[in-house]
Amino acid sequence: VIVEGHPVEVKGEKSLKEELQDMEERFSRVKDTPPLMYLMKRLMKKKVEYRGP
Repeated sequence: VIVEGHPVEVKGEKSLKEELQDMEERFSRVKDTPPLMYLMKRLMKKKVEYRGP
């Protein structure tokens, strides 16, 4: 059995939007560092792919 996506809602878990906002906040101090911004964008993309819309 293979389960894709994010099938279970857990009480107190952050929404995808909240998680992405947190990530942007964490990377806010390095906005002028292209490699780190690239890394942030890749991480965000993977999180969206994993969690879905």
